[in-house]
Amino acid sequence: MVSKGELLVRNEMVSRISSSEIQRDHKYDETFELGPITLGRKGNIVSVKSEYKKKDIEETRREAKKQLPLVRIDIEEGLKEIERLILEAYDPLDVVAYLSSKNMLIDPEADTESSFEGKQLLPEIVQNIVLKNDLKKYTGGERKDIDKFHELTSNLSLKLNAYLFIEALAREDLTLAEGEVYFHVVSSFLWVRGDAYPQHYREVSLELFSKINNVLKNKGYTIEEYWATVDEIDRQIHYNFNEPIKKLRLEHARFIEFADDEMKKGTNPREIVGKYRQDAAERIKSLQSDLKKLSEIALKGSFEIEIKNEINQKLVDSLSMEFGENRQWTNPLDKSDIAIKPIIRADEKYYCFLTPHLIRNVIPIIESQLTQSDRENTAYSDIKGDYFETKTIQLLNKMIRGKAYLNLVYPKGNEIDGIIVLDDIILLIEAKGKKKRIIAGVNDVLELTKEDFIAHIAEACNQTKRALEYIQSKEEVEFRDRNGTVTLKIRKDKIRKFYQINVCLDNFSKLALDINLVKAWIPDVIKTKDYPWVVSVYDLIIISDLLEKETAAFITYLDERLKVAEISSPEALDEIDYLGYFFENGSLDMPRDLKTANSTLIIGFSEKIDRWYSYLRGEVAGAERPVLKKRIS
Repeated sequence: MVSKGELLVRNEMVSRISSSEIQRDHKYDETFELGPITLGRKGNIVSVKSEYKKKDIEETRREAKKQLPLVRIDIEEGLKEIERLILEAYDPLDVVAYLSSKNMLIDPEADTESSFEGKQLLPEIVQNIVLKNDLKKYTGGERKDIDKFHELTSNLSLKLNAYLFIEALAREDLTLAEGEVYFHVVSSFLWVRGDAYPQHYREVSLELFSKINNVLKNKGYTIEEYWATVDEIDRQIHYNFNEPIKKLRLEHARFIEFADDEMKKGTNPREIVGKYRQDAAERIKSLQSDLKKLSEIALKGSFEIEIKNEINQKLVDSLSMEFGENRQWTNPLDKSDIAIKPIIRADEKYYCFLTPHLIRNVIPIIESQLTQSDRENTAYSDIKGDYFETKTIQLLNKMIRGKAYLNLVYPKGNEIDGIIVLDDIILLIEAKGKKKRIIAGVNDVLELTKEDFIAHIAEACNQTKRALEYIQSKEEVEFRDRNGTVTLKIRKDKIRKFYQINVCLDNFSKLALDINLVKAWIPDVIKTKDYPWVVSVYDLIIISDLLEKETAAFITYLDERLKVAEISSPEALDEIDYLGYFFENGSLDMPRDLKTANSTLIIGFSEKIDRWYSYLRGEVAGAERPVLKKRIS
C-alpha cells in the first residue's frame, strides 16, 4: 500500500518527469529522483521505488497542513477574479465558447483521449460561474485579450490539483487507505469524464429507453429523437468550425485560377476583382452567412443552435439553463445541473458548449426527467435491472460461448442474475444497473462512496460468493427459474474452475481495479477470499467486441486480471489499459527487471483501442483492429 506521502507522486509521476533532472538507469528509458522516491519510465510503464520512512511522512504532512489554507484562498481568489473580469467587460457566452474551443475541440488524428483528460473541467467551471448571475449584469462585449481566460483557468486547474494532493496529505482524520481513496474519488470527479466511447452510450441508451418510449413521448420526444437532436447539434457545431473555412479556401482558389486566366487574356488587373464579383455573384452571396460564421470562430456564434426539423425544441428546452439559475454554485465541488442541462438559453437563443455531456450523460439526463409516477407505472426499475442483467450475460457469452442461464434462485431465498457453463468452467454473474451518486455538495465523500461501493459492488460480490458456497456445499445442487422449475444442475466434481464476475453500470475506476485498497479501507466489506472481476458494462462491451469468440483468450485475460487484483501489480487507471497491455504482451505480467519496484503503473495502452473506435465513428482515416500479438489457444 502506498502512503499518503506518496499520493502526489503516484498520480503525477509521468508529468513530473523532467529531462533536466533525469538520472540514467540501465533498466529504464529515464528515471527521476524526488527525495526518497525514485520514478522510472520504460516505455508506457512507470515504476515507483520508495524509501519513505515514518519521519518523511510526518514531515510531508506538517508541510501540507501549512500549505492547505493558502492554496484554498488562492483558489477562491482565482474564481472571483474570473467572475469579476467577465462581469466588468466580457460577453459571458464568448468566454465559455473560447474556453470550450480551447479545451474540448481535438484533432482525432493527432490527439488522444488521455492527453485531453481533465480539460473539460475548465469550460465547465466558467459555465457554472457565468450562470450564477442574471444576464442583465453582464454589460460588456469585449473580445480583445479573451485568451487571458485560458491562462487563468489553466492556473486554476493546477491549483485545484495541488489542493487535492495537499488535502489528502494534510487530513489527520483519515487513515492511509482512506486518504488514498479520498484522493482517487475526488480527482476522478473533477477530471475524468465518461466511462465509454460515444457509440456505446448510444447503443445502451437506445436499447434501454426504447422499452419506455411511450413515457418519453409524453415528455415530448422519443429516445430516437433524442439522438437525432444530439446529432444535429453536433453537426451544426462541426459545420461552424470547419465548413466556412473550407468554402472560403475553395473560393480563394477559384479566384486565383480566374485571375490567372484573365491575366493571360490581358485583362487589366484593376478590373479582375470586379469582373470576378460579377461572374461569381450568386456564389459569393451564398457565402455571406458562412463569412458571418467565420467571424464567430471560437466565439459564441460557433456554438449557437439553429432550431431545425431535426431538433426537438421541447427536448432542448428541458436540457437548458438560463442565467441566474446557478446562484448556489461557489466552487468545483458544489452541486450543479450543467451535467444534465448543458445547454444555455439566452435572449431566445440556445448555445451548447458542452456537447459531450449530451452523449455521456444520456441515462442520468433522461432519468432526471422521469417522475416517480413514470417509474412506478412502467416498473422502470425492474425494466432497467432486467435489461442490464440480460445485456451482461449476452456480452459475456459472446466470448465464452457456453450455456447461459438467467435469473436463477436457490434455497433460503437466494438469487443470482446469471450463470454460464462451458464444460468444466462456470461463470457466476451479478449485474447492478444503478447509477452511483454524485459527490458534489456532499459533506462526507468517503461515507457516500462507501455506501455506493457496497450497493453496487460489494453486494454483488457477496451474492456470487453465496452461489459459489452453495455449489461447493453438496455433491450436486439445483438452481431454479423464477417459476420454480429446475433449469440447472451442477455437480461439484465436474467443475474445474469458478469465476465470480460483477458488472456495474458506472465505472468505479480505482476502487474496482484495486480490491486490496478497498479491503484496507473497509475491512470485511468483500467477504470472499476469491477475488472477483469487477468491470463496468461499457468496458465489457469493448472487451466482448474485441475478444468475440476468443474463448481461450478471454479465459486467459480473466485469469491474468484476477492475479493482478490479488497482488495489486501492475496498477492501471482504467480497465482498457489492462486490455491493451494484454493485447501487446499476451499476459499482464511485468517485465522481470521491473518487478523490484514498490509499484508499477501501466499507462497509455488503451490508445490503439481508442483509435480503433474513433475510426469506427469516422473520426480518423484509418486504424487497425486491436488483436492479440501472441496467439492463445
